[in-house]
Amino acid sequence: MKVARTVPSGGKSVKIYLSQLLRSNASVTLFSNISSINAPAKEDNKAILASVHSNKNRKDEDKGYVRLNGRLILVTKSELLNLIEQSKQRSKEDYLKKRFNSDFLSSLQSLLNGVFTAEGSISGQFTSRTSHRFNPKFSIGQNASSESIELFSLMWVVLDFKLVWEISKNNNMNYHIQLRSTNLEYMINTLFPYFSLTYGEKYTAMFKLLRIVELEKVNTVLSKMEIICLVYSLTSGGQNRVIPLEDKIVSCIDVGTLTLSSTVESLKKEISYNFAENNLPLNICFILGFFLGDGSLYIRIRDKVSGLVFIPKFEIKQKNTPSSLHLVNMITRFFLEKGVQASIQSDKNYVISFVEGIDNVCHKLLPLLEEHKELFFWKARQLTMTNMFGKLISLDTRNLLTVKYLLIKTIYSIENNRNYPIGHWIKRIDEIFKNKSAKNVSGEFYITSVKDKHDKTIQNGWSVYLPEFLNATPRNKYFYFEKSGGKDKALLAAVAWRDLIIDNWLKDNGYEIDPIIEKDS
Repeated sequence: MKVARTVPSGGKSVKIYLSQLLRSNASVTLFSNISSINAPAKEDNKAILASVHSNKNRKDEDKGYVRLNGRLILVTKSELLNLIEQSKQRSKEDYLKKRFNSDFLSSLQSLLNGVFTAEGSISGQFTSRTSHRFNPKFSIGQNASSESIELFSLMWVVLDFKLVWEISKNNNMNYHIQLRSTNLEYMINTLFPYFSLTYGEKYTAMFKLLRIVELEKVNTVLSKMEIICLVYSLTSGGQNRVIPLEDKIVSCIDVGTLTLSSTVESLKKEISYNFAENNLPLNICFILGFFLGDGSLYIRIRDKVSGLVFIPKFEIKQKNTPSSLHLVNMITRFFLEKGVQASIQSDKNYVISFVEGIDNVCHKLLPLLEEHKELFFWKARQLTMTNMFGKLISLDTRNLLTVKYLLIKTIYSIENNRNYPIGHWIKRIDEIFKNKSAKNVSGEFYITSVKDKHDKTIQNGWSVYLPEFLNATPRNKYFYFEKSGGKDKALLAAVAWRDLIIDNWLKDNGYEIDPIIEKDS
């Protein structure tokens, strides 16, 4: 993008070009000679948890929650800082020893651009209420977890070890990590080139800040007014500052004979025209980064009288602003071009790009995402859950009670806002199967009654006849009342054998029989 403006300056015209300050689509030069490994190895769960409790003599200080390998752990700030320092040193050592290959670093840059688009900010503050001088701030944040600490450590490393770490706690007692910088030279020379692959208002904000830097050199009424207008336009919420835009201008500048309202409106239009959106093609790694910040991958359960319907959904949700709508449209087009049926849904508050349905999500989208599974970080469990769901749903038509249970357990193996506890759906499955199997005398699938050879009016056992796909040997087995200790015990034995064969088949084919349900500690 090339931004050129002519600014009056004491009777002279000064034309300012800003495009050369950003190297679009260029990786930072410090990546050029790196090629060893693909990605940092995940740390062992026990080692992470052990390090939290290693300091037995720690001070009695306020604690907060950190998600470590899927579990919420209550830790002190000093313990969290210790975890962060360990992660930073590991990443620094790997980086300095050139253990990251160029492909991984390129993917990481796109990913971090996506995360920054979702979770980052280019903001700042005026030096005083009556000054047009502006101190900028770059920041990016995320709730503290083993995965976010790892990703932020990588970001700190590849961006020259200069980002400052800040730790805070939100109202839910969750620790929050923020990496920030107020060093203007560092922002212009390192951060902006690296994040030149971003989109939306973060992209235009970089150019606006560069414009502000140039305008600071031009001491005119119009240049000062434009600086203030640019600051107020850095984010979509900038117009809602405590001091209204025109009041701020009046408090800082003697506008003289200028008509304030018309001049401000003219500047706003010029700003809107000059700072265009990034229209360069998206890539999947950027979308994954954006998904890490503002996306979700989950399964909806719809309860019908005849049974349960499972609907997987991938979505990225944004506030409905012009720049967000532009980006959501680009994401949707990207998926459509890849053969994934994606759609847009919007109202006055939000705009959503989503992919929905078993075929679209499990058979078309997941293979695309799986190619970059090492970049899922704190959303890795959503990917694992949806992959397992995709495998299980292919068995759902075979009327296996165990599969129904597994589907529910798998869906509930990650945290999400839900209307019902897991027990509600287990109970519904039992009701559905009871109604369907009521046609059988046994009340069970694949179990029928055995009649006496001499008197067909007498039942003397149960027969288990399994479907062919289970490859069971034997496929058919009898449980006679006399040998089993009665009719009820024979049925229990038949059910146990049927379930054993089904469970063994599921295990042999890579299905997790009892997914671990995440619980907060």
